[in-house]
Amino acid sequence: MYFDDISAWLRPLEDFKVGNPSKNIYQPSVYTQLSTFSGSSFFALDELHLIARGIGKLVYDLITVTLTKETKFYYTHPDNTLNTTEYPFHIQRADLVTIGNCITSSRKYIPTSFQGSFDNVFAKIDGTCAVDWLDFLLYLVPTLVVPYLPNRAVKTALLSLMKGCVLALQWTLTSELFDEMESYFKHWHSFLYQQVQNNTLSHSVFQPVQHYLVHIPYIIKQQGPLQCYSTRSMERVIGVFSKLIKSKSKGGRNASFLVELFVIHNYTSTAISICDEINLIRPKPYGRESYMDLPNDPSGAQLWEPFHQFVNLNDDSVEGVGGPSVKEALLKYYRRTTGLTGHEFGDSVIVVAARLWMDSTVYSSCMYRRKKNETSCGNHYVMFTCPYRNNRNVIVHSWLVGTVQFYFQHVDFYGFPHFLAFMEVMKEHDAAGHDSSVPIVKQRSQSTRTLGHQTQPTYAVISVNDICHQVGLVQYPPNGNQFYVIAPYYIFNNNMRITKGNLSIL
Repeated sequence: MYFDDISAWLRPLEDFKVGNPSKNIYQPSVYTQLSTFSGSSFFALDELHLIARGIGKLVYDLITVTLTKETKFYYTHPDNTLNTTEYPFHIQRADLVTIGNCITSSRKYIPTSFQGSFDNVFAKIDGTCAVDWLDFLLYLVPTLVVPYLPNRAVKTALLSLMKGCVLALQWTLTSELFDEMESYFKHWHSFLYQQVQNNTLSHSVFQPVQHYLVHIPYIIKQQGPLQCYSTRSMERVIGVFSKLIKSKSKGGRNASFLVELFVIHNYTSTAISICDEINLIRPKPYGRESYMDLPNDPSGAQLWEPFHQFVNLNDDSVEGVGGPSVKEALLKYYRRTTGLTGHEFGDSVIVVAARLWMDSTVYSSCMYRRKKNETSCGNHYVMFTCPYRNNRNVIVHSWLVGTVQFYFQHVDFYGFPHFLAFMEVMKEHDAAGHDSSVPIVKQRSQSTRTLGHQTQPTYAVISVNDICHQVGLVQYPPNGNQFYVIAPYYIFNNNMRITKGNLSIL
């Protein structure tokens, strides 16, 4: 059954209350007895199965026909031959292999705020979870997949689908964003419909999940953000039980016993503290000495341990960087943001920290990675805005990306403390050629010498309040030092080429 009519109405409330045989509703729904029953919107939509496992997997199936040999999306001529030459989502098998290799090499640059595994789905899809399909749709499709599509029309349509899905997953939406979401989904459906009419795509592309997309704005308006009633926590619990069920012949009895065991354990935990009773060895509790905060700071930012207490920038080195270099970057920061001169620098003694907590996100640093031997993820990459005064003495803001070396507290000339970050900034910043809303950065060459000249890092000091996003880096295929920039559940919807920064403003 396929649904290509995006203007179809939802079933009216009366059909649920009294039935409608013409629509195969032969008796009233039992849910109509509830005072909260509101019709079609009562059943809501689940983002995990609709967008992640539904749309994400569908897009994968559309672009991997050369890999899977699947033919159901090809248009079939009356003589039963397939139209494979004009298929709009065709990507060469060798290009899919390249995309998969880029996914694999990107894993170490992805922070834990992305919930998927970033495994190479083009090599193996067994065990791929719904959150993996969501990451594939939101982050890998617009960066790695879209550039390999055959023409601008299909690229724009697939980007519209992705942007509509990102908006559908937001916690807060305005009327303008609702209109934007609807326009994205309509553009995607119109493109598919036109391809079907042109006999370049099979009608089977209009699966039920495609049709559900057009109802997302209405459901959110009636029931609230999709995240509020997602089945994620339920799916995690199902996963826990699935791994514990061992019986192959009496799975139901095995599951029933496990549920009873969990209920008894939870009840016992409310009555007594097992940890206290058997005196378990526990990790060191966090106390007031494990973090620092600023009084009357509306952002609520905190610096987290481990700390380096009282580092003197005149003499000491900090995480392999000489104190004078840190002091110079700090002085440039104050000149850039406040116009203070070198005589108004402030205290030369700072307190260095390894982590930052802000807006419910934990930001790591190279200092923390070194201390904890953390190499499998990239929690230390951030996008930040850099305010500076242009030639007209007007403060403007540009975006930059860098790696946080460490965080620190500094007391300025007037005695006010600041939470700051010491960064190594990426060498170049730009936007992708296929979509100006996809940021691209190029990092410093990892080799010690390039064209006979030693490559030196560019350091900068920024306020932690200038950090916009914890970001991940997706390997850019032609260049090992170039990356696409992605942020969790965020859509870069502006022309990033216009607002990009460069090293000269630091």
